[in-house]
Amino acid sequence: MRIVEIEIEQLFGTFNHRIRLNTEDRVTIIHGPNGFGKTVLLEMVHGLFNRRYEKLEGVPFDQLVVVFEDGTRAVVRKQMVEMVVGRQTDGRLNRDDFLAPYRIVLQVGKGRQRQEAPLYPPTEGDPKWWQEFRNSVRVEMIREQRRTISSLAFGLGQSVPGLITSAAEERSDELARTLQKKLAESVELSQSLDRTFPARLLKRIHEDGLSESELTERLAELERKRGRLQIAGLLDEQEEMPLLPIEHLAEETRDVLAIYVEDAEKKLSVFDDLSRRIELFQEIINSRFLFKRLSISRSKGLVFTTSAGNPLPLNALSSGEQQEVILLYELLFRLKPNSLVLIDEPEISLHVAWQKKFLEDLTKITELASFDVLIATHSPQIIHKRWDLTVELESPKTEAELEAVSLP
Repeated sequence: MRIVEIEIEQLFGTFNHRIRLNTEDRVTIIHGPNGFGKTVLLEMVHGLFNRRYEKLEGVPFDQLVVVFEDGTRAVVRKQMVEMVVGRQTDGRLNRDDFLAPYRIVLQVGKGRQRQEAPLYPPTEGDPKWWQEFRNSVRVEMIREQRRTISSLAFGLGQSVPGLITSAAEERSDELARTLQKKLAESVELSQSLDRTFPARLLKRIHEDGLSESELTERLAELERKRGRLQIAGLLDEQEEMPLLPIEHLAEETRDVLAIYVEDAEKKLSVFDDLSRRIELFQEIINSRFLFKRLSISRSKGLVFTTSAGNPLPLNALSSGEQQEVILLYELLFRLKPNSLVLIDEPEISLHVAWQKKFLEDLTKITELASFDVLIATHSPQIIHKRWDLTVELESPKTEAELEAVSLP
């Protein structure tokens, strides 16, 4: 389900923020001075739907409301309770009273049909209805991340040569595995089509086939598509075959070619979604990085070369370049449709020129991948010309301002 609005009351005992998401453009930007709660608000929303309730527990607030496109509201409230340290029940401490002077309660539903459950202090687990609802809402948070350490190195508690892997290298390996998986799907489909080829050919003989012009155009489109898939690293480069003079072929031969075209289209369609994402990934990276070029390898994943054609390891990229690779990879290859993606200060490590291009790139990605984005930023360069996408987090009104508003 898509989230359409987020509201918080008395954040830090001071701020009341209401954020209506731009559901048509799918990108919303919040901005405001330091200390107004931009990052905290993103963390709280992420924590709620990813069972990280400590993100809510440690923040002073009265109420957090998340509204969905069908009118459902998830309302989180902090309710004060009397704290009696040491009170006993059947010889044991009353744990709820001992841990905190309040409890966090969740209420979900629309209209009068609502269900309620406590989230904090922690209990044995979430109720089933909340688990099912939470699983239907995808909220992801993208943070700055440049280097990670393998689990083996972490377990040893020290840095071990050869075991430190950059986050960019991890994603490169992941992409290579994804490519191999897609190729396996294509091979499996190819085998299935090959088994049924004779039966389909016999059936085709008794039916109307493709016209000469249709067959010629579809063969040409297949060659163009193969070329794009080769650039995307999904097919091996092969010598381009000249198109046959279709008009001189016997009708039976055209029937065979028609089935060949239909089968080839089905086999290549396995790559459609992934190839579009790879093409956009390469387009953005190769337009940004100076004196370097990105290509895709089925065995290696992301491959960079210098302008002289020499291989360039991923960990040799600058911090800003690695950050760009990681961010774009997360957006294009890891997110599911209709997710809400929370991005905190994407301007970190990005050159001003890249910041100005960020929203343009992001719009292309959201159009392709169909998810919503909520960004917290201090950078006017990130916003650039799209102030129509922004929501300013404002300071609370003074008593004089409130009186002025209430005057007739």
